[in-house]
Amino acid sequence: MGGDVEVNKFNRLFLIPGMGHCGGIGSVNGPAGPALNSNNVPLPATNQFFNALMDWVENNNAPVSLVLSSANASVTLPVCPYPQKATYNRTGSITAAASYTCN
Repeated sequence: MGGDVEVNKFNRLFLIPGMGHCGGIGSVNGPAGPALNSNNVPLPATNQFFNALMDWVENNNAPVSLVLSSANASVTLPVCPYPQKATYNRTGSITAAASYTCN
């Protein structure tokens, strides 16, 4: 089909760290980590992905990345279209989306 460049013109996959298969929080909690809850795991807002899809289809604005936020907005994280991944820039807070780049 032309490789990643051509396929990404009409199809993008966004993998969400910490999200279970059917929704909600589903990652494994390590013994040293805090308990996972909606206040510390960034998850998609209601219709966030659907709205991005509508914008792409109706206005030709393909999503480059989407920023997820925890319930209390204390943690934000970008999600990138596969095969890209969010990489920490080595500066700034590890809980702020601005500290990451998709590459």
